[in-house]
Amino acid sequence: MMMKMMTMIIMTMMMMMMMMMMMIVVVMMMIIMIMMMMTTTMTMTMMMMMMMMMMMMMMMMMMMMMLMMMIDDDDDDDDDDDDDDDDDDDDDDDDDDDDDDDDDDDDDVDDDGDGGDDDDDDDDDDDDDDDDDDDDDDDDDDDDDDDDDDDDDDDDDDNWSNVFRP
Repeated sequence: MMMKMMTMIIMTMMMMMMMMMMMIVVVMMMIIMIMMMMTTTMTMTMMMMMMMMMMMMMMMMMMMMMLMMMIDDDDDDDDDDDDDDDDDDDDDDDDDDDDDDDDDDDDDVDDDGDGGDDDDDDDDDDDDDDDDDDDDDDDDDDDDDDDDDDDDDDDDDDNWSNVFRP
């Protein structure tokens, strides 16, 4: 950008100098013509020629200036492209932000971990169910009592006197 501004200023200064020089030349030519007592037609013709030359010079200067500006613009465009690349790097930073989001997901996992503690409480309830199973074991103990009754029957079987009963 700075280079373009410098080029513009230099080209403008050159144009101004050229115009001033041409004007001075035209004025000098007019003075010389008048002093030499040339005809007015000749003077007008010379002036017109000088003006045409000046216009041509100005046009050339303008064309050069436009060319320089275009070249600078292309360079600036390249710089803009580089900036775009930097923006892509910013996108990479956005990816880093996504990584941060992943970290947030990890936090969510921690929250689930807390939830997991709640699940552990549910496991405690399951333990209570196990206690109920223990009660069932008590029922099994009752069955054991039944077995004891069976044992009593076995005792009856062991009584041989019943076998020999008439």
